[in-house]
Amino acid sequence: MGDCAGSPQFTHVAFDDFRVVHDNLNGGNRTTRGRLIPFCMFTDPELARVGLNESEAKKRGIAYRYPAGLSCNDSLCYGYIVRE
Repeated sequence: MGDCAGSPQFTHVAFDDFRVVHDNLNGGNRTTRGRLIPFCMFTDPELARVGLNESEAKKRGIAYRYPAGLSCNDSLCYGYIVRE
């Protein structure tokens, strides 16, 4: 079901699409608008993200910060937080 919904083609997204449709067929009022979709790259170390990345936050004028204790340089940071 999820593969034809126009959502990113991940198993966890397709399953969530199914839950939305199933709930709505049974009287619910769920939507996929605004949901956060986690992305992960299986490398060593693993890379993952949920929500906006740094360039998307800059475009929207949303402040972000690097948590204390993280190692960052010009091209790589091991984590940052974007908050609205």
